[in-house]
Amino acid sequence: MRHLGRRERVFRSVNGQPVDRPSLALWMHFPGIDRDPAALVDMQLQLYKELRLDVLKVMSPGWYPVIDWGCRISSEAEPFVVPRFVEYAITESTDWRSLRALDTDKGEYGKQLAVVRMLREKTEAPIVATVFSPLTTASKLSGGAIVEHLRAHPKDVHMGLETIAKTTQDFLERVLAEGADGFFFATQCASRRLLTVSEYREFGCTYDYMVISPFEQRAELRVLHLHGTRIMFEELVNDYPVNMVNWYDRATWPSMREARSLTDKCLVGGIDHKGTLYSGTREQIRDEVLDAVVQSGDSNMVVSPGCVIPPDTDWDRLRIVSRTVHGLVGHDKNAEFPRQSRGPGDSDGTETRA
Repeated sequence: MRHLGRRERVFRSVNGQPVDRPSLALWMHFPGIDRDPAALVDMQLQLYKELRLDVLKVMSPGWYPVIDWGCRISSEAEPFVVPRFVEYAITESTDWRSLRALDTDKGEYGKQLAVVRMLREKTEAPIVATVFSPLTTASKLSGGAIVEHLRAHPKDVHMGLETIAKTTQDFLERVLAEGADGFFFATQCASRRLLTVSEYREFGCTYDYMVISPFEQRAELRVLHLHGTRIMFEELVNDYPVNMVNWYDRATWPSMREARSLTDKCLVGGIDHKGTLYSGTREQIRDEVLDAVVQSGDSNMVVSPGCVIPPDTDWDRLRIVSRTVHGLVGHDKNAEFPRQSRGPGDSDGTETRA
């Protein structure tokens, strides 16, 4: 097959069409740097160019959606040191009623729009902006107290979630207007470790749909990120208006192979970012990438971490991933890859759905 450009490769992968090799996406936070939009753009472009990535995920700091509502973070600005929350905006259940929609052109939301705008000006790469689900933002606003609140005071929580959803939808509208090709919609609450499926359907799905449904035809790349373990993969993935799904497949059900039997959406993952990538050998990293490609079916996928790569990860390890993926151009898809060597932290696939 002829060599494809980045954009064509990614969009063909999403649509399940033949590609010359799997697409590649790697992402990590840049603590201290990410407070300055221009500096963050420079670091993102450096990572993108050095590793020859196919997809550029905007690495907004995880606290960006809650600062304008009153959360405060610690003042560390050191490399690799992620700030801590020192004050939460929501402490009592009645506080949810007082939330007001934000102007996303301003404050921290406005900074993230500036990042997207500058990236679009400097590259033709497929760009996906990081957008948090309303329930995830609520969890950050309350330091996790949202779980207690939604069970004891559901009406208060619903009022707050509706406000958050309106703000998030407005932000996503502006993100696409600035040139993003789509979104990386992260939910950190669709886990049985936190909520029951029925609770997530009421307090999660309701507002997730409010945010992303209007953009099903406008955003070409729509990634659903299911964070953590014991995730609600089977319950959500095929119903959500997304065409890509990312999760920590090396640590939780389903494996990449199991996921391929559950959905025809583009699978994004395959790399154990906390184990193999961080501390495994060169051979283990390479073999894990090849194993992911085999499990996924070798076409409709993006090789990536299951979540954010630790910020102190050696970039030489990331280069091994890049060289392995780029080396698959022209590979005989009927030939066998080497058997995968188990790396540190690699799942043995024994976790069940329970």
